[in-house]
Amino acid sequence: MNLSDYAFKELIEVVKGDEIPSVKRSGPELIQLFNQHGMRDIYNYDEGGLPKLRGRENNTSRKDYTFDRLRQLNGSNGLSNLLIQVAQETEDENKEAVTNAINIVIKEEGYKLDLIGGDFVMIGVEEDEEIVEVEYSFEQIENQILQELGNAEFTVWVAMAWFTNPKIHTKLSKLKDRGVNVRVITIDDNINQQHGCSITEFDGLRIPQNGFYGNNKMHNKFCIIDMQTVLTGSYNWSKAAEYNDENISIIRSRKVATAYSKEFVRLRISK
Repeated sequence: MNLSDYAFKELIEVVKGDEIPSVKRSGPELIQLFNQHGMRDIYNYDEGGLPKLRGRENNTSRKDYTFDRLRQLNGSNGLSNLLIQVAQETEDENKEAVTNAINIVIKEEGYKLDLIGGDFVMIGVEEDEEIVEVEYSFEQIENQILQELGNAEFTVWVAMAWFTNPKIHTKLSKLKDRGVNVRVITIDDNINQQHGCSITEFDGLRIPQNGFYGNNKMHNKFCIIDMQTVLTGSYNWSKAAEYNDENISIIRSRKVATAYSKEFVRLRISK
């Protein structure tokens, strides 16, 4: 995400929270926020608090610190993730106002902060210019899934026909305990009823079989991580899948992740 200095000046108050109804952050709280997205600053009470800016001798104000660190994050995922966090942590009654304040600034520079299924995502208007990275594999699929899940910071949404793999279930539980928003959809059939992993702790939903013959199944097999990575392919998260000829694709694209996220939300509200 790349923004202009003008945008950074306009976003200062959104991040500090003094004049706009986002979370108001003190000096140490600002440092904590920026350190979560790539900075390595220390608040030193004996030396004036916030780190001194290059070429300046005076103590640093919260305003100047925020502007400087936003500029340093420019061009990185850390910048978009920071703005998402600012919006996400705002009180529910103020979320719309804060989201609008951010979008007024960034929409002219090709971006939009959108709320999808209760979580914020940063969408680039110039999506055709996005570089889509795709990896694919036919072996060691379970290990690759566990590795990708281990990188999750904010959200993991799963639509999986059959979910009986205990290793992946344990990984999701650890992510949830770490504060990651985990949601799971499976099909409500005999396999999941008798052998499936519990999904109640993950805001889980089991979709019943529909159709005249009872075989119109929710047959999806995809996982969305942090609204930017999609895992999909033939591989169910099941014990049996480890012994089959299976495939997986790992797609790194906000555009693709947004499309899958919309389908996930549709599945949740349509049943």
